[in-house]
Amino acid sequence: MRLYILALAAAVSFAAPLKAEASPLAAPAGTTTVESQNVQLVAGRCGRHAHWVRGHRTRHHGYVRGRCVRNR
Repeated sequence: MRLYILALAAAVSFAAPLKAEASPLAAPAGTTTVESQNVQLVAGRCGRHAHWVRGHRTRHHGYVRGRCVRNR
């Protein structure tokens, strides 16, 4: 029984990469991208002079959302 399970696990692990390589990585040829003036791409979160502080609870159990805070 253990040999059967081991063989099945080996077959699945060998077949998984083959199936992943068969799927397309890029969009199909018929699709097009829409460039809108309303969408802006943003690189990074805070910039050089700030760092990200994740959301947390205050002493009085209120919640503060994550935000950028200036470096000291």
